[in-house]
Amino acid sequence: MKEAHPEKIRNIALISHQGAGKTTLAEALLFRTGAITRMGSIDEGNTQSDYHQDEISRKISISTTLLVAEQKGVKLNILDTPGFIDFQGDVISALRAVDCTGVLINATAGVEVGTEIVWGHAAVEKVPAFFFVNHLDKEHVDFDNVVAGLTESYETAILAAFPVNPGSEGFNQVVDLISMKLVVYNPDGSENSRADVAGDLKTKADNLRQKLVERAAEADDELMETFFANDGLTQEELLKGLKAGLAKGTLHPILCGAAKRQVGVTILLDFLTNISPSPLERPPVKGTPESSTKTLELGCKADGPLAALVFKTI
Repeated sequence: MKEAHPEKIRNIALISHQGAGKTTLAEALLFRTGAITRMGSIDEGNTQSDYHQDEISRKISISTTLLVAEQKGVKLNILDTPGFIDFQGDVISALRAVDCTGVLINATAGVEVGTEIVWGHAAVEKVPAFFFVNHLDKEHVDFDNVVAGLTESYETAILAAFPVNPGSEGFNQVVDLISMKLVVYNPDGSENSRADVAGDLKTKADNLRQKLVERAAEADDELMETFFANDGLTQEELLKGLKAGLAKGTLHPILCGAAKRQVGVTILLDFLTNISPSPLERPPVKGTPESSTKTLELGCKADGPLAALVFKTI
């Protein structure tokens, strides 16, 4: 992979209660970006991140794995973390090394105990976070109920996408409220079409989009003035507001899909490249040298002296 400058890097950790699909989503991200040519599965024991024999035999992640991909000139460093409470030390370590985290939600279960635990870790480390409601291709899923539980538990959660036909019978459509497009997926996970939202979906999408725009405007005083002056925001202004709100922790977008079918994965990739923060957009790290009691602040500078944090040893 070619050299990546800080503004073209995204460091993301995937965290959740066990069984929400982090490893499968990581695999789907690698496949859709072309980092791998065949998508592995947990059942077959051939995913990129669960490579240890204990992980393969137990079909769970035991330690954090670092995966690398590239999307539209942006380098993605993806940390797939364990979900079981026994291995939470790896989650905490991973969160210290990233600039954003995706909290996966099992659409058949909603907010779980593990969700609250990993959310607490992210809050302590002050890492910007978004939600990804996964497993929408399962039977008896109720997306609206899951979202209601999310917004009740986390008032800053806000819809950025919603499924059109969730369930086990051919789930393949998601409305992206950021781009206001209906994205239809092929059985192989590629996009079949990306068109303007129309028909019965448009009223619902317009209402949800308006709420998203309002929350984005609230993240920046200038954007709020623009919002009231123009009765809305342009697409560029919306992205700016979402970036600011995510970075400040005033909003946590909710995305959705089915990682196994790769539905919603391209929308997630757009979000990671366009909205999630780069290392340059994160506050400086504070530390104390061994030889002094003075606290130093280290910002991200490509031409600065080397500063490193060892967050994982093998």
